[in-house]
Amino acid sequence: MAITNTTLASPTYNGNGATTAFATGFQFINNSDLLVIVTSSTGVETVQTITTHYTVTGAGLSGGG
Repeated sequence: MAITNTTLASPTYNGNGATTAFATGFQFINNSDLLVIVTSSTGVETVQTITTHYTVTGAGLSGGG
């Protein structure tokens, strides 16, 4: 069987200054499989560091974390 699509979908979550939890809705095996980038209102992107900027639960669950 050939794999024809190698593009990964990157969901976007809009913050409101109050919400602190965002459900992924997709499966990831390890916490380190995620790349979290915050984009400012001016378009500046900043890569976040796990345990410093965010925490994750649900690794390995089919429904995501």
